[in-house]
Amino acid sequence: VTAAKFDSLAEAAFEAYIHERPDEFHYCPSPDCMQVYRPAPSGNTLQCPSCLLHICPQYHVKQHDGIDCPDRDGGVHLFNEWIKTHNVKNCPSCKVPIERAEGCNHVTCIRCRTHICWVCMQTFPRGDGIYNHMRAEHGGI
Repeated sequence: VTAAKFDSLAEAAFEAYIHERPDEFHYCPSPDCMQVYRPAPSGNTLQCPSCLLHICPQYHVKQHDGIDCPDRDGGVHLFNEWIKTHNVKNCPSCKVPIERAEGCNHVTCIRCRTHICWVCMQTFPRGDGIYNHMRAEHGGI
């Protein structure tokens, strides 16, 4: 096996492992950071070792300095209401919101690169089989 092939296989295995354990691992909420971390015990602020962003342990978002979590809950509620009316779903793997405006029901999460069937939210870590799935389960793409 070539070094490039080995690296590709190792990356795929890592992504599959993380993908299958959404309660154990989270991606850093910084848009350009792909760092994976384990949640800390409640109340302990985390710092991403890659981009140094401070992360709220309860919501897994950028630390909301000066705003208590209960105050932040109001904004979360408003955002969740907006999501319901704008064709937005959370990525099943990393939980980042994804908006699908139009087109094919095969979407790819910009954060974790998981391939997703928009109809049923089944995931395909490398994209293999998604079109066969959509044809068999949903009658088309």
